[in-house]
Amino acid sequence: MLFDLPSFYFPLREDDGYPGTQTLLATSDGRKYSLGGVVIFFFLQIFGGQIGVPGILLTLYIVKGLRRHPMLVNFLVTWIIYSISFCLLLYLGKQFGPEPKHALCDIQASLIYGTAVMTPTAGLSFVLSLWFGLQAVAENRSDIPNHKLRDHMLIAAPYATFVGFVLFTALYGASSSVSRNRYLFYCTINSRIVNVVPGIAAVIMLTIIVFEGLIAYKLYHMHKAFVSMRSNSGPPLHMIIRVAVFSIYSFLSIVACISFWSKTGAELPYIIQASLPTAAFVIFGTQRDILEAWGVIRLWHFLRRKPKPVRIDEISKFKPVLDS
Repeated sequence: MLFDLPSFYFPLREDDGYPGTQTLLATSDGRKYSLGGVVIFFFLQIFGGQIGVPGILLTLYIVKGLRRHPMLVNFLVTWIIYSISFCLLLYLGKQFGPEPKHALCDIQASLIYGTAVMTPTAGLSFVLSLWFGLQAVAENRSDIPNHKLRDHMLIAAPYATFVGFVLFTALYGASSSVSRNRYLFYCTINSRIVNVVPGIAAVIMLTIIVFEGLIAYKLYHMHKAFVSMRSNSGPPLHMIIRVAVFSIYSFLSIVACISFWSKTGAELPYIIQASLPTAAFVIFGTQRDILEAWGVIRLWHFLRRKPKPVRIDEISKFKPVLDS
């Protein structure tokens, strides 16, 4: 039986307080979660962050002629790390059942806190690179691709923040209470001090939205600059729009999670949280050149192709054969 695997699944409660026990998982403190909610959580993490986003990066590497801004590539890589961090216990067979060892739980918790700041920092690095490029075009400078030190710093910034938050939370968690039982989906440090992490992430994403607004305002007032930017190393307008859409979605996701986290046992904030890698895949993987590389455009045209009508004179050619 599937639920007889004690090391991988929570035991199902079989009392009157837990109706429909075939579809509910219960933590040791009495909270219950639907099995479907757990499946959706990990499906979104794996599909988006470990299948979809790597598929985009692999396509960009293999297919000649497909190019993307280095900051965007960097941004997508961070979502792979984000997704794997949430699935660490799942892959080690410790997602359900008895509480994982303190050290293992501390590792996952610190990785998750680190990625919670790393991913928006990568987004901010991308948006800042757009802003600097636009500024260079507006001032009629030709040094867009020549700020190597600045670009390297922007690329390294997400990973520097990641390492910093991982080390801080890991050291703090080593002497604190860390458990998976609090949320079931992943390990967390049971201390209010780590609540600053989503706060910092929200501030970074709000900063991204502000810069996106500044970019949109400047582009609106200088269309010629955008044409020049497109001919240089700057990304096209549709990429800026996609980054803006994802930034707004990410920010609203944090707001939604904060509003729902107060409800004990609510699954929605975790589903929203898990949807971010899939959202990144959908938003940045639906560009026409990538869809053409995957054969999606060709398949779409084939499915939409209407059968060619057969003329009467063409049917008459086969009439002797049909009569024989």
